[in-house]
Formats: sequence, C-alpha cells, structure tokens
Amino acid sequence: MYPLNKNRGFTLIETLIVLSILFLISSLIYFPYQLNQKDKTIESFLNQFEKDIYMMQQFSTLHQKRLLLYIEPSNSRYFIVDNPLSQPVVDRSYDSAITIELNRFSNPFRFSVNGSPMGPGTFNIHHQSSSYKITFPFGRGRYYVSEI
Repeated sequence: MYPLNKNRGFTLIETLIVLSILFLISSLIYFPYQLNQKDKTIESFLNQFEKDIYMMQQFSTLHQKRLLLYIEPSNSRYFIVDNPLSQPVVDRSYDSAITIELNRFSNPFRFSVNGSPMGPGTFNIHHQSSSYKITFPFGRGRYYVSEI
C-alpha cells in the first residue's frame, strides 16, 4: 500500500493569488468594453437615422410622393408617415439618454419629389459628453452630421 500523503492540494494563499490575478485580468477586459458600449448607443442611433432619412428620400423620388418625418424628443421617438392620419411607415424609439433639440428644424420634415429637402434646418443631438449637429441644407441631397 501507498502511504497517505496529506500535502495534496493548494494552500489558501495560492488560491487567493490565482483568484486575484483572474479578477485583475477580467476587469481589464470588461471596463474598456463597457466604455465602448456607451459610444455604440449614439453611433447606432445616427446610423439608423441615416438609413431612415435615405429611405425617405429615395421613396419620395421613386414614388413621387412625400413622406413626413416627425421627431418627438419628449417621447424619445421619431416616425415617418405618408399621411398624418395613417399608420407610420417607420416608427423608431431611441434611448432616453439621447436628447434632441429642434433648433431651426421644421417638424414635420419632408423631401420634395426631386429629392431635395423642403424647409431645411438644423437640430442638435446630445448623448452624455457627445454632441452632434444635424444640418439639412438648401439644395440637393443629403444631410450633414458634425460633432460640436
């Protein structure tokens, strides 16, 4: 028979050292990920908003019909309709941490049938320490996003 060896296993100090190293490594991975997620909120909002505006502009030029964009900052949502009394074509809610100031923005906003903005204007978007200015200029086409 083999003699019983009572020195099997790890001591409490060894276990605590290993656990503290694992905790340190996991915290170094988690915190940058958490900071990155905060940036993703505003980034995903701006990306989705751009797609909806582009869809609205394309619809107006292809179907020769104007869609209306309504922004409701108090309800943290915006929606696109073809008739104010009909169901929305697009209805989006966004994170309540995002605030929108409708400066010189005509609400509702629309594109003409040739794709140019009718009633150009600007509005500001704020999220934590980031602020953006959205500008719909006179003339053709797209809108501009600038960080302020």
